[in-house]
Amino acid sequence: MRSPVQWSRGRLASCLLLLTSLFAGSIGETASAQSVPIPDRGSPPGAASGEERKSPALALGLSVGGTAVPLLLSVAGSDDPDHAILAGLGVTFGPSLGNYYAEQPARARRGLKIRGVGVGITGIGLVLNVAAVFGSEMAREVARGTVAVGLGTVAVGAIYDIATAPLSAIEYNEDHGLTAQVTPVVGRRGEQVGLALRASF
Repeated sequence: MRSPVQWSRGRLASCLLLLTSLFAGSIGETASAQSVPIPDRGSPPGAASGEERKSPALALGLSVGGTAVPLLLSVAGSDDPDHAILAGLGVTFGPSLGNYYAEQPARARRGLKIRGVGVGITGIGLVLNVAAVFGSEMAREVARGTVAVGLGTVAVGAIYDIATAPLSAIEYNEDHGLTAQVTPVVGRRGEQVGLALRASF
């Protein structure tokens, strides 16, 4: 049976996750509200009406936040097994949030597969570590090395998803003809007099 302290920590973790979700949703709504509407006329074939640009910054933020928040919660409650599970779920699925937001599920699944392999290798290393408790030093070194390789593979998969999330958003915008660029307008004498929005579709 959990102590009141453990229950309070569980409630704190739930509240923080809820606030994070609401914050991410508000960012997405703000980005959508500030997105530039692109006329349907002249849009490439297959582009749906009402398409909105995907924000590379939001894609990156979702991947980083989805990974970092569970890890921070796990560190804050390191003595609670539930926080370790939360950290594992965050590291496994969090990095893919940006690619899913940018509607690149194939790229997100690629990162998940890499991390899945890493989790499997880590599990084998942990089993070897338990088996090597009463074994030789060589067996313990092999077990620790296997765990290190597994965790490194998980890290590679996470870095892959986080690094490609903004690119996925950019590619989505280009594929749907929703690219836009803000450039300065310079006067004849070289002074900057304003900004111009240039959209291609």
